[in-house]
Amino acid sequence: MDHGFWRERWEQGQLGFHRPDTNPMLERFWPRLGLTAGRVLVPLCGKSHDLDWLARQGHEVVGVEFVQTAVDAYFAERGIDPVRETSDGFSIARSPTVSLVVADYFAVHSGVTGLCAAAYDRGAWVAIAPGDRRRYVQTTRSLLAPGAQVLLVNFEHDMGSGPPHSIAESELREAWSGFSLELVFAHDILGEEPRFRERGATRFVEEVWLATRVD
Repeated sequence: MDHGFWRERWEQGQLGFHRPDTNPMLERFWPRLGLTAGRVLVPLCGKSHDLDWLARQGHEVVGVEFVQTAVDAYFAERGIDPVRETSDGFSIARSPTVSLVVADYFAVHSGVTGLCAAAYDRGAWVAIAPGDRRRYVQTTRSLLAPGAQVLLVNFEHDMGSGPPHSIAESELREAWSGFSLELVFAHDILGEEPRFRERGATRFVEEVWLATRVD
């Protein structure tokens, strides 16, 4: 994972990946998990509004983000003075419903996050370097309780370079071994995202997958 690249994006305010609202895919498909409470993991969460939406559903939300600027921005933009503490060397900022762990995702462990009942991945999987994908899945699995589910957003496109990267179904299924997978939705969003068309894409398919940990 190129930490320097992402830190520079945050420092320069190049946040085209940040939505100013809740992701409609989360609102539409999260109910499929049938989860009315429980701890939810959000990898590489940034300052996403999705954290707030999950908290409003009654979940204890745990985000992991290695850019301190992003964590500080999340609380500052909401006028929250978080409780700050350290756990096993990791800095954690907490509100009553959302805890953000400042950490390299590959270094964090369940002793810090707790075992989570579910995870939501809108942009982490498609942002990390291809060589890190298996490790990412293994780390995610280690932070989830047996039987936990992941709502996962994937992209397939012909833009060339990422992020967001294009990941074929065959690679996704191979990397997410240890999970059962169901494709629940797919649509081409190129008409809604001119920035991708400007980068050369002629198709840009957003997919929503439901992954369930199997043991």
